Amino acid sequence: MGKIGWVEMRAQTWQPRVLSDFAFAVLLFHLPVWKVLNAAMVATLLWVVTRTATYGWGEWAGVDAGQVGNVVAARRAFLMFGVIVCLGLFLIHPNVITSGSVWFTGSFYYLWPTTAMLLGLAPFLLLLYGKALPYPSVLTPLCFIFSLCACQTEQAAAVQLGVAILLLLRQAVKRLPIPRVLIAQFVVIAAASAVFFYFDFTSTRVTQQPESRLFSEFAQFNLIDKLMLGVNVYTTHLLHVSNIIFTILLVFAGWLAFRHIGQTADGGHQTRLVARASMFLPALWALVNTLPLPWGYTQMTSQALAGKPGALGIGDFGWLGFLYSTSPMASSPSAGGVLLSVLALICALSPLYLLIRAFHDKRDQYLSVVLYLASLASGILIGFSPSVWASESRPNYISNVIMLLLLAMLVRTKLKPVGASDTATPAPGMSLFLCPRCAIVSVCVLGAFAVYVIVLYFTTFATNAYWWY
Repeated sequence: MGKIGWVEMRAQTWQPRVLSDFAFAVLLFHLPVWKVLNAAMVATLLWVVTRTATYGWGEWAGVDAGQVGNVVAARRAFLMFGVIVCLGLFLIHPNVITSGSVWFTGSFYYLWPTTAMLLGLAPFLLLLYGKALPYPSVLTPLCFIFSLCACQTEQAAAVQLGVAILLLLRQAVKRLPIPRVLIAQFVVIAAASAVFFYFDFTSTRVTQQPESRLFSEFAQFNLIDKLMLGVNVYTTHLLHVSNIIFTILLVFAGWLAFRHIGQTADGGHQTRLVARASMFLPALWALVNTLPLPWGYTQMTSQALAGKPGALGIGDFGWLGFLYSTSPMASSPSAGGVLLSVLALICALSPLYLLIRAFHDKRDQYLSVVLYLASLASGILIGFSPSVWASESRPNYISNVIMLLLLAMLVRTKLKPVGASDTATPAPGMSLFLCPRCAIVSVCVLGAFAVYVIVLYFTTFATNAYWWY
């Protein structure tokens, strides 16, 4: 069977991930080439996350060259910001990174489509800020191609289509112009996604469910059972497996919301104080659920989730385990287990409010909510697949990348020209958190943590089941 025949067989018997499967077939016996391409794809992903987070800035790298005097200073600012984003990658749990980036198979189904999705969405995101692609004759066709590539896997296709719809909907509601070329790209995305999902829903994997042997009880689950399963599994992922990046996102968003409420809140001093302090409650709950470094690491995610449900130790021991044999709606968990589920859901939904209060710009507020909803939906949807347990952490790859993007957007709001006061004319360069020393300390702390994680990747994390290339 040749490569084309194998891809056709996969489309007929599994899923129509045509481009991903073709890349898999071509590079399977050329691992050195794949390593180079995969490293380039990781670098591209980090670049596009950095660039996307700066769409709310000026013409280039967030600084108008006319304001700072020269483009060099603007690019230096972008480089500084990029360093922060690159170091932020190490906040994502190694089970997610290895299964979605390092694992040969996973890279084609998560890293590559996620990168293509963000590149394809660039014109839509730029339109939100009243901007357009530079060099449109070159970059516009490339964005069409990237969008088509992102339509070859379920999560990337759904997130891309959903984000594009919501961004265009805002333009239409506000009666803002929408370029015809962007409408054409949206039509291409919608058509390609419709074709993919049609063949996906009629594939053997969906109609005959060969994965049911991995989770036989899943066949008895109704729609609400699957939704509850997805919510419980994803919130547990946020509060345990990806606790570090999720907690830092909550802390940073809570801090910005705390500051903004202090500037705008009405009422007495006590009322403002209580309202401001409540912005840190989600981060506090995420913090008490923190598994000890290195993330309570185990070879498989299911092993990490088999113990007590949280740092407080309340609820059922191995509280997700009962979902293996009992429909969520038919189970009788303890009061502690129910309390944990409710608190976890509230904590997972809290960024929707925190992000609105953290950003001043209405466009940032809207985009952050859209992106977090996409992150939330992509994580919960795994509950509708019988491979929910077998898939481990890799279905949360897009979710974690989006959280990194949201964190980068929050950091971007605290950038300020070096040496400038609040009312001074902007000067060359940028600093973080309104203070150069804070920028240096932030980079040093993230850098030290990244070195620590890199060491763990070659020692402790090397036992990961997906550490294969």
